[in-house]
Amino acid sequence: MKAPPEKFGAVLARLKESLGKSKDVEIADALGMTKTAFHARKERDSFPAEKVAVLALHRPDLKIDVAYVLTGERQTPTSAASQPGRTSDLADIVADLIVLRDMVDRIQRRLSHLTTQGEAV
Repeated sequence: MKAPPEKFGAVLARLKESLGKSKDVEIADALGMTKTAFHARKERDSFPAEKVAVLALHRPDLKIDVAYVLTGERQTPTSAASQPGRTSDLADIVADLIVLRDMVDRIQRRLSHLTTQGEAV
């Protein structure tokens, strides 16, 4: 059975710890979000996990342990963190999933547009 997703507050606390930040607005900025958009996600208890992965991918100097931030579990010495070339695997996978999600969203919008115009799909 799949574990429930981590609560927004727990993930936020770990990201703040990882980045050495204390304010939500600093985290929103690091993730490339407005404070309004970040607050809306916080209200929905929907942490933007994909943005953490993208941040880790684009800023390897920050050394963000994406798995720890998102799940609370640190990588073991035999995990990706200790294997050269595998430290960003999770970030790469999440970034690929974001691209795929965007493609699916575009296809769904096009299909919806076609069906509202009465065209057969």
